[in-house]
Amino acid sequence: PTELSDVLNEVMTLMVKVTGFERAILMLLDDEERVLRYGQGVGAPEEMFDKFRDYEVPLSRISNLMVRVAHGGLPVFIEDVKSSDLNLDNPIIKYFKPASFFAVPVSVRDKVIGVLVADKGSTLSSITQEDRDYLITFVNQIAGPLEQSRLLDKNRGSYLNSIKALVMALEARDPYTRGHSERVTDYSVELANILDFPPTYVDMLRDIV
Repeated sequence: PTELSDVLNEVMTLMVKVTGFERAILMLLDDEERVLRYGQGVGAPEEMFDKFRDYEVPLSRISNLMVRVAHGGLPVFIEDVKSSDLNLDNPIIKYFKPASFFAVPVSVRDKVIGVLVADKGSTLSSITQEDRDYLITFVNQIAGPLEQSRLLDKNRGSYLNSIKALVMALEARDPYTRGHSERVTDYSVELANILDFPPTYVDMLRDIV
């Protein structure tokens, strides 16, 4: 897992502990590909969230409520899903069957970077105005640190990809060194596993060697 996924997991776990909500899904906005992409989910069995690992919604799909929240930058409360005009075949509604839910834009300096959708899950308790105010306050507090973590993760990936591309270009010109970096990486990772280094350290080693 990346550092960003660790941050998302900690943030979302904290959210369900300190707010009146039980379940939540965070969708992150990808400006380059113009989609909302699944970031993290909490409050349900892991196998349910596994269905959404590759889930994304084009920002052009205005019929989708999360997209409308991302475009409008304002929270939306759906008090009764069944009597709403929402598409009940939407994967999130279909699998999680929320009675009601609250969708909040995650914004940094008036720029939406994602959408958080939360409900009370199995408790079936009503979502009060206080619940909604609390969630908005929480989202506002974590938006800045979340964006910083996302940018660091993105920049780190770009930096590593540039290094790998340079190494491959150099090796392509020199038959003697071709494949050398891959062998060094394999040996380094194998040694780290033998020494029982933490998985996060092994992942980092695999990236930088």
